[in-house]
Amino acid sequence: MGKACHMVLALPLLAAIGAPAVAADDPLTKIVPPKDGASVCFERRYDTRHLKRHPQQQTTHILLSFRYQGDDGSHIERIAMTRRGRAPLLYFAGGCDFSERANRNSGGQRLIASYPKDEGYACIALTEANSAREGGFFLIDLARDGTSATLYMDSPIEAMQGADGRSLPGEVKLGRSDRIFRLRRTDPSACRALEKALPGLP
Repeated sequence: MGKACHMVLALPLLAAIGAPAVAADDPLTKIVPPKDGASVCFERRYDTRHLKRHPQQQTTHILLSFRYQGDDGSHIERIAMTRRGRAPLLYFAGGCDFSERANRNSGGQRLIASYPKDEGYACIALTEANSAREGGFFLIDLARDGTSATLYMDSPIEAMQGADGRSLPGEVKLGRSDRIFRLRRTDPSACRALEKALPGLP
């Protein structure tokens, strides 16, 4: 999906995100307390056998962090994507809100065709800290019991510069094998380096 399509979708997507969800419907509130610094981490590490079966997939390891920012119930989602060989890390972050129509624009069309449902977390990708410029979007399907999450990435999408200097910032194009990730919940400490690499987000 090109830049022009992103611009067309931006306002409908914001409208979908802007509709507040009933707290009882939001899975995140059931698995981690909505207070500053509380977080939950999801991970997937792909072994050699999997990568041989999927030669087009570049991602070897991916982390997803849900972290509350402040005490107003807002949270930021951070993503770290490790790729084959010596390719730099890709960091992504988004301001996400749970909605029953996360995957629908104002006209009723699906935003990401591969996403199999409507409800979920609709996320506007951030380009840098304290910037209002939008860098694409992604969707997250968080299991009701909090044991797993499935991440759906749009492409192209903006990657962020990490404070650790290990990442490649700017617009990136993700191949079809690097847009859907089924993750399992892990110890929050697994996402600490990711959260420190993307500090100061709104």
